[in-house]
Amino acid sequence: MANGKFASVTSTLLVRKGNAAPSKVRRRRLPRVVSSDGETKESAKTHKLVLTLSPKEFEALNQLAETKRTTRDALARSALDAYFEWLLSDLGEGAA
Repeated sequence: MANGKFASVTSTLLVRKGNAAPSKVRRRRLPRVVSSDGETKESAKTHKLVLTLSPKEFEALNQLAETKRTTRDALARSALDAYFEWLLSDLGEGAA
């Protein structure tokens, strides 16, 4: 793990109790996006979602992902996209 992204724990990383200070490492900012009207906006931030599945549902997801030669995450993402698309079309017809 010599080439890992974590530093070895040495005395230079440790601090005496009460002497801790904020890190000098700066956080990366999201790239700025210019819209068609010329205004700049921050890029959309992604969010994480936890989905609880029963063992039977998880096994079905595994089998479907393997059959489709994709990952479980990609399969769940495409299922959510299709469901949201269906809901929006269903709401659009009901509102008319």
